[in-house]
Amino acid sequence: MMKYMCRHASGFMVVTLALASSTACEHSLFDAHVGLTCPEPCLGDAVRDFADTPGGANQRWNYYVDTGTESGAQLLPLTWGTWEGTQAWLAGAAPPAIIDCRGNAGRSVCSGASGTVLLVPATGQYPALSFRAPFDATFSIQGEYQSASGAPGGVPQTFLISRNARHDVVHKESFVTSGDTRAFSTTMSALAGDEILLTLLPPDDGRLAPIGFRLFVSSVGGDQAFPGECLFALTFDGESPFPDHCGGAQVAVLEDQTKGPGVSVSDSAPASRFGTARRLGEGNYMVSNGGALDYADDFTVQFWARLDEPQPSFDAAAFVDWNSRARGGISSFFGEEAGIDVCVMWDEGGDAEVADCIVNAARPLDGGWHFYRIVRSTEDEIVRLCVDGRVRGSVGVPGDVSITGDQPPHLGRNVDYNPAYFGGSFDDVRVIKRALPCPTAL
Repeated sequence: MMKYMCRHASGFMVVTLALASSTACEHSLFDAHVGLTCPEPCLGDAVRDFADTPGGANQRWNYYVDTGTESGAQLLPLTWGTWEGTQAWLAGAAPPAIIDCRGNAGRSVCSGASGTVLLVPATGQYPALSFRAPFDATFSIQGEYQSASGAPGGVPQTFLISRNARHDVVHKESFVTSGDTRAFSTTMSALAGDEILLTLLPPDDGRLAPIGFRLFVSSVGGDQAFPGECLFALTFDGESPFPDHCGGAQVAVLEDQTKGPGVSVSDSAPASRFGTARRLGEGNYMVSNGGALDYADDFTVQFWARLDEPQPSFDAAAFVDWNSRARGGISSFFGEEAGIDVCVMWDEGGDAEVADCIVNAARPLDGGWHFYRIVRSTEDEIVRLCVDGRVRGSVGVPGDVSITGDQPPHLGRNVDYNPAYFGGSFDDVRVIKRALPCPTAL
């Protein structure tokens, strides 16, 4: 549950609600902060820091258009220009647009959204406001939003808070345009250089519906301090061994002697903003020297992968941490020509072990980068597989069982059977102790 504060004439009222929902405020907690210094430990205030140069006033903000690609990774910088007599970040001479409605309070486009950063979507193109994390931390992302006066009422819309790309969502909020001001709040574990994205998706019917946002980003301490909910975070800048930024372990590229020496090299990432990825040739795999990850409750396993097509063999392992002896862990395997299997294992007591699988779920075959997310929800008693934000399969798992195994993460090879068949590249592998949204696509 999250708590929001609405300011009333008689003082503050605390409103408690579920994470993914929102509430309307008669007067806003943020009203007093518009145009003022963002209070500590706040690191970014989208309104105060707005500028006509990339980076914003504090060199942490960027203004993008999400071009609507399937993977959600491609963001292009907007350019500074003029639309309807108002200076704005634009895609050419028209929306999508990001506008400073503090400095343009008298303009008609900002009517009803004074003191906000106004996001204006367009069909197939989404404005994306980005805050770049200055260091590894758990970040609090909180704010409020309201429709501009010119926006039609009753229009269903959605905005996303995500990490680096559209489908790496931590908070998805759908709403209907109205005159209310609504608050939202979430948290995100992020590494230095990660981008915290606020993306506004357009209405399905193509109507122009600008939404004004106030957005604060701050670091979180206490029991939520980094690494917090982050169990494992692997990026591939530099050379092997690679650091697990959350667990403190090292992840090395190894060779499977049964398949002969593979060739592991740096590779281009899903987007240039990501740094570099890592290619594994058949015979290469990666193993963490840390311990098993905690799968007792909710979790999300996610990674980017670009696959050789066809794969070298059937059951080419992606992310795996189960084995034939342990009664816990998960596995994900790519088929030789199509499909992906995701299996989970747990112990029901005695000598019994249970393994249930999502079998032969559809996967892309274009040889491009795609985002894979495996989510366990103990409340729903289900494990889901999403690819590029679309559900590709699910399997029931009792909410009261632990899936924790005894093996660390392996990439590109099963733990104790099957050689290192995998051929392709990985990037940005993360495991989060939280059931993140799945699906996320329109």
